[in-house]
Amino acid sequence: RFYFTRELENKLGLALSAAGDQDWNTFALPQGSMWFLFSGMRLVDRVVGCGQGPGEVFFDEKACLRALESGAAMARGETAFRGEAGLCPDCHLDLVVTRPDGSAHCVLCDMPGQWVKKGETLCFEPDPEKKGRFGPGQVIKRFEEGIFPSVGRFQSRSKEIRERLKKFQMNYSIAI
Repeated sequence: RFYFTRELENKLGLALSAAGDQDWNTFALPQGSMWFLFSGMRLVDRVVGCGQGPGEVFFDEKACLRALESGAAMARGETAFRGEAGLCPDCHLDLVVTRPDGSAHCVLCDMPGQWVKKGETLCFEPDPEKKGRFGPGQVIKRFEEGIFPSVGRFQSRSKEIRERLKKFQMNYSIAI
């Protein structure tokens, strides 16, 4: 409910995740960050500790110390993002894709932008005029324009939905 009531908006958050190893960070970082962003919170850091089994994350001393340091920074009232900058200015991740029209977008935040060549490197340059899906008012707009009206659409089309489901089941049944 926090994502809609915005009770946590602009409060500070520290996303902590555990992953089996460094190769799984690309999955752990977005998952650990999304709830905070969806709730309107400001991330101070996002930390992934690695360990394959229960408790093994404590052998990742670097991650544990970073989590403690970031938590202490929050307690002191520090609000600046402490982690790696990443490509996206909202979620600080490097999950930017090129869409068929050639535009660039952050996969998590849907921050729009473009690819710009700087020297030999392609860099993501966000569109300063636009906001991603977690920008001010965007989450509430999504609920008001998309999710809440879906209840009425479902109720008015429930008979048609049941008929389509039945047809789908009859035409596409798979033997298990």
